[in-house]
Amino acid sequence: MTQIVLIGRDTQYPDQGIWPSDKNNFATAMGFAWSPTWFGKDKTTLRGGYQISYQLPGNTLSWIGSDAGNTPGLVYQPIDRGTGEYRDYSNMSIPLPVTLTPVSPTVFPLTDRSQVLSVFAPDYATPYVQTFTLGITRALTSNLTLDFRYLGD
Repeated sequence: MTQIVLIGRDTQYPDQGIWPSDKNNFATAMGFAWSPTWFGKDKTTLRGGYQISYQLPGNTLSWIGSDAGNTPGLVYQPIDRGTGEYRDYSNMSIPLPVTLTPVSPTVFPLTDRSQVLSVFAPDYATPYVQTFTLGITRALTSNLTLDFRYLGD
């Protein structure tokens, strides 16, 4: 790689993404609850569940700035900082006119070791976690319960 390449819609590479597409990630959650008649009707409850969750890349927003050669992290820049004075919006036109300023990527030599460059491996796989729970709850009095739970990843 000798230069920054723009990818995505309306570029020379419209089918290329930041990370490889992984479309077979089906996430589900299921659970059960059962009230056996052990030691009294409606006094004990057994609950359990299973869930698989995927963490899509880019959802943390902590690396987005570094991909364009900026300092890693997310910068919040409000569009209108406001002056604190009253504004009359009664004659505002809809839709609001939008003026966009094109952003050009920061250019730096690839031999500069003080810069940050983030990329994803071509064989990147979406990370996931499997979670399961099992618990038993026992009513000791009308307003007091005892609960034992196991949570596993």
